Amino acid sequence: MGNDIADFNNDALPDIMTLDMVSEDHARSKRNMGGMNIEKFWQSVNNGLHYQYMFNALQLNNGNGTFSEIGQLAGVSKTDWSWAPIFADFDNDGFQDLFITNGYKRDARDIDATAKIKENQLQKTDFNAALELLPATKIENYMFRNTGDLKFEKVTEQWKMNQPVNSNGVVYADLDNDGDLDLAVNNMDEVSFVMRNDLQSPNHYLRVKISGDENNKLGIGVKVKIKTGDQVQYREFQTERGYQSSVEPVVHFGLGANSAVDQIEVIWPNGKKSDSG
Repeated sequence: MGNDIADFNNDALPDIMTLDMVSEDHARSKRNMGGMNIEKFWQSVNNGLHYQYMFNALQLNNGNGTFSEIGQLAGVSKTDWSWAPIFADFDNDGFQDLFITNGYKRDARDIDATAKIKENQLQKTDFNAALELLPATKIENYMFRNTGDLKFEKVTEQWKMNQPVNSNGVVYADLDNDGDLDLAVNNMDEVSFVMRNDLQSPNHYLRVKISGDENNKLGIGVKVKIKTGDQVQYREFQTERGYQSSVEPVVHFGLGANSAVDQIEVIWPNGKKSDSG
């Protein structure tokens, strides 16, 4: 599935989010565990691989060359059959939130359906009949608000983003130039969403437009660090994010109640630094 890299806890170290396919609904999670073959599970372990579970993984950068997996601690480990994770500060409070697109047209891992298909050998004789046995389910996308303590709060319903839909690609951009980030979401077999941000947050923001040299005009790979009081925020600028998608070429920071930035540091791909503050 998709992945994203961002400093979600403001320690100037990039963390890693990767997606898999476990439902938060208990019954649905058990019906769709087709990949949990016991023999293959232990064969992987005996071959030196780690224990393979289908949870999302949030890898917290420890700053010493190691990472700690905290997906379950953070509350983002179960988002069903997901595609694109994307970190961005949607409420401009100074901490990057997490939006995840979700959904698959057919539950290809449904154990009851696949057992019936094998029993009747439909996979060999009638592909369309086998396909119709697989349930078609629409699941909502997920929006998590970063609470600033290595935890995320699910706000999908609260932020009115709980439409049942199968989505994959997603990008963010400030489409209406009002200082907060909107979303464009690609949906399967139906019209795409353009989701205007109506949170009406009183928080401030900073948007940085990078002008690179002629070989890298967008400034891909530029690192931007800002300081407001004792808080540090860090971004590594990449437009390709989430899953087969490309976001707007602007570095966006939420500042919370701060109306000014004390320092901005830009580190260019060639190692040169620009500092203002």
